[in-house]
Amino acid sequence: MICQLSQKLQINMVHTYREGNESADGLSKLGSTQQNLEFWSVAALPRQIQASYFLDKLGVVAIRH
Repeated sequence: MICQLSQKLQINMVHTYREGNESADGLSKLGSTQQNLEFWSVAALPRQIQASYFLDKLGVVAIRH
């Protein structure tokens, strides 16, 4: 169903590894341990996620060890 809908709306979906979007990875980890979190701006995010957001935005690649 998602594939059919994406074709109708002309949406292109691609897989990105955690290293490719560290801020989303951080938000998913945070969401798995806490409930009812809402962030309405980047400034409201925890500092670690803010940092990874800005590095993602600059195109800096995160390397996991």
